[in-house]
Amino acid sequence: LAEFVARSRGVAEALGLEFELLEPPALGALPARPVPLEVHVRPYAMRALLDGVEVARGEQVVKFALGPGRTYTMQIEHACCTPFVREITAEQAARAGELRVSLVPRPARLRVDGDPATRIFVEGEFVGTAGDSQRAALPVAVPAGGESPYEAAARLVLEPLDAPPRELRIQLRAGADVIVPGPGVERP
Repeated sequence: LAEFVARSRGVAEALGLEFELLEPPALGALPARPVPLEVHVRPYAMRALLDGVEVARGEQVVKFALGPGRTYTMQIEHACCTPFVREITAEQAARAGELRVSLVPRPARLRVDGDPATRIFVEGEFVGTAGDSQRAALPVAVPAGGESPYEAAARLVLEPLDAPPRELRIQLRAGADVIVPGPGVERP
């Protein structure tokens, strides 16, 4: 190394240039490598964003790389679920190593065609009238205990004013529309 420095100094002087030997930066001053973070998502990430930039699509395991010294906003989206949003630093990611995220299902949206006065019960609970559902879909939670927290069968009872109640089994899907014909209404 000393021989290289001496030759470099000689070349610089011959060219009329100043020569200055710089000390290498301390190890702690070198930029740190990004910290990997794996996020296991259920059901899966339709889109995953880091600071608003899409980094994955259609993945069950999303891989992030977080540089040190700042806070990132991680967002995981699926059409049937409420977005998962979390702020995280590289230091937190290094400690965690991986995250497991079960996205929270959105309620299904129920509409009932027919007489607006028809009362609607799902799993024995009054949720509104057909008229209410015709103005705006009624949010109905997917019942627990099904094969999936994102889809399950439910018992629906329709009580018209001028006819006996009608009981149906319907399939509720998180975030999806369910349209049911009321008593006396034919499906097209």
